[in-house]
Amino acid sequence: MREPSNGSTPKKGFGFVVPDDGSADVLVHQTVLKFAGHDIIYPGATLKCLVVKRNQWLQGGQIIAVDNSLAQIPEPPPRPTSILPDI
Repeated sequence: MREPSNGSTPKKGFGFVVPDDGSADVLVHQTVLKFAGHDIIYPGATLKCLVVKRNQWLQGGQIIAVDNSLAQIPEPPPRPTSILPDI
């Protein structure tokens, strides 16, 4: 499965991934990510996960692997080089 361009939404506590077979999007809850040792799934990342069919949707039940080789990972902000202002 590939993460859609919007990525997971930590503030909302969930996100959606797009299955490779083109079927309906799969809901991935933040607790499933945390249990697998991840805080966020970046846009473009590829996941391997078990999918559970709920009454009206598909849900990721367990994350098996995350491949970030094609993910769009944001650059961290630059660290200050000095704590003192220029004099």
